[in-house]
Amino acid sequence: MSGRSGGGLAALTLVAITAVLLTACAAPGADSEETAPDDRVAAGTSTTQTVPDLIGQDAASVDKLAAQAGVVPMISYDPGAAGQLGTVVRVDPPPGTAVALGDTIQVAVAGKPGGTLDELVAADRRNFVGLSADPDGTFVVAVIAGADGNAALRRIEPALAGRKHRVVRCATTWAELSRLAVEIGQRTDLRASKAYAVTVEPGACGVLVEGDIDDDVVTALRAAYTDRIVVKQGPAGRAIGG
Repeated sequence: MSGRSGGGLAALTLVAITAVLLTACAAPGADSEETAPDDRVAAGTSTTQTVPDLIGQDAASVDKLAAQAGVVPMISYDPGAAGQLGTVVRVDPPPGTAVALGDTIQVAVAGKPGGTLDELVAADRRNFVGLSADPDGTFVVAVIAGADGNAALRRIEPALAGRKHRVVRCATTWAELSRLAVEIGQRTDLRASKAYAVTVEPGACGVLVEGDIDDDVVTALRAAYTDRIVVKQGPAGRAIGG
């Protein structure tokens, strides 16, 4: 990926959409008929999922494949791992393990992350909530509040040099927001919508729900999740079918 401004924005878009949790299209776990007790969750949706086989997959594919499986990947890099650089070498729990919908899995990638801003942020999800951009092109770096977040910001200072940016400090983590996005994506009322997308929205320290959504569903979502959710009605560029 290019480190130049235009290339950075293109890569930024990729990082942003990797947080899309395709829960509306995720298949229920094959070995379970258990359904969630909460009546907001779609009937027939399994609360048990299977850890996908990510071994050998390119790091850029991890988010999409994990989202389809209904799990949340925490990616780390292992410079000493045997395997093709940039590909997954370990998954914990191992592929095939039954886990709860929205559970976190640990994914180890051989080598080191790239040096572009978006790659550095995506490689440190324990401290960064994500990266987005304002309409004027300003980079928005969302980081957890506190000393660890400040240290993480210092580590990416070289990649931020010369770039117009602002920092947002969040009281939540990428993993927590991703699990929330999984939960929201399984709601019965939302799944009845014609088309919608559920994504982590770093700049808002919350979850973005956008698409062709009825007013009563919007009201219910805002009542249930208050400041943890941003709802945008209208055509969603990343919309998925309900």
